[in-house]
Amino acid sequence: MEPSAENESPARNFGLSNAAAFMHIIRANIGMGVLSIPWAMNRVGLVVGPVLLLVMILLSTLSMINLVKAARFYSRKVGVPCMEYADVAYYSVHYGPIKMFRKYATVAHALVNFSIAALQLIVCCSYYVFVAQNIRQVLSSVWPHVPEDRVFIAIICVPLTISTFNRNLSGFAWISTVGNVLLVTAMVMLVRYLLTNLRPVGEIPLSKGIEGIPLFLSTVVFAIEGATVVSAIIEIHSGESRRLGDDW
Repeated sequence: MEPSAENESPARNFGLSNAAAFMHIIRANIGMGVLSIPWAMNRVGLVVGPVLLLVMILLSTLSMINLVKAARFYSRKVGVPCMEYADVAYYSVHYGPIKMFRKYATVAHALVNFSIAALQLIVCCSYYVFVAQNIRQVLSSVWPHVPEDRVFIAIICVPLTISTFNRNLSGFAWISTVGNVLLVTAMVMLVRYLLTNLRPVGEIPLSKGIEGIPLFLSTVVFAIEGATVVSAIIEIHSGESRRLGDDW
């Protein structure tokens, strides 16, 4: 059973300007998870870390480009205005070159939906803990009897959960802008702090073996998980982004 065009996301009715789409993409791909990258680098070494990070960034970028191109191709082929991730997976398998796999197109559709839902659930849970712990650490300097992390998780869970029901990304553009400004400010302060009392480069191992690679890879995936929203942003963007997707 093919995905129905009637089930398209209503979010595509809300156009995004170039600036709004840019802010959303930056906010999605460069979130607070990047603060964990130095820690991940420390697990694999001074040389291995940057090399693996570059490889993962290239793979992520190529995947996003190919995803947009595939969505454009199959949208024209089946005559629908836009596609979700699972729809692209369905038609890629359904019209794929390996005939024996075509009957599993529905399985591919369900598997992609499940994978994205699981990824977002895991990452969002991690962000709840991350935000709550940071709020508690800030308040602990002025509040002697600050509550434990679970209290702050319960407090921030309500507004963040309510915000997920708003599918109009143009309304969140200013929030992404504020977030980007705060992120840049935090990064500048962090870099300034890190550049003080640096260890000699010769004391840092170039490689620490393969034991730390799984932890490094999982940390980087956590940092760049926002790439999953790129296709959605492209789809509901106005004419300029659609031409960009065609050019890709």
